[in-house]
Amino acid sequence: MTMIVCVILGMGLPTTANYVVTATIAAPILINNFEVPVIAAHMFVFFFGILADITPPVCLAAYAGAGIAGANPMKTGVTAVKLAIAAFLIPFVFVLEPSLLLQGTIAELVPALATLVLGMMVIAAGLAGYFFGRTSALERALLLIGGVLMVYPHVVVSVAGLVLAVIAVVLRLIRRRGSRGDSPSVADREDASDGAASTG
Repeated sequence: MTMIVCVILGMGLPTTANYVVTATIAAPILINNFEVPVIAAHMFVFFFGILADITPPVCLAAYAGAGIAGANPMKTGVTAVKLAIAAFLIPFVFVLEPSLLLQGTIAELVPALATLVLGMMVIAAGLAGYFFGRTSALERALLLIGGVLMVYPHVVVSVAGLVLAVIAVVLRLIRRRGSRGDSPSVADREDASDGAASTG
């Protein structure tokens, strides 16, 4: 609920006013009711206030980008949310693992930061549907679930997410090797066209 409030309050506001409003109205809720550390609470509300700039229906940053590109503003906003969907998880990680805000020891920071970065990469690959080539529906689901689990700052949960991500990668590499052993297929042509597009 606090996240929704921050997104609504942040719509249409510049950065400084955004922080002043969300820190005044939303941050005390987290600090007083849920005993969230002060810096984590303020980063939580500030992060979601900024993400309001790419969240439809207002999404001012997407409208600005669409104006430059000559694209549809609402479609640009939806695409922006898809690309930044992992960023919507980060404020929750700040609350659950304050060591990411340097409120802990190095021993707590390093594994939490490593799993967070890997998790965001895996989530991005799952959303894009591309990891060493186009992924199948099963591989994409494994990447998304594994990425979310890796982002969660708990050793057992993060390891489970890593296992799922590794399974997805192994399945993709096996499928890729099998397709290369046969005659040129649709998957190979898609991989070649994707590589050419990225090179261009």
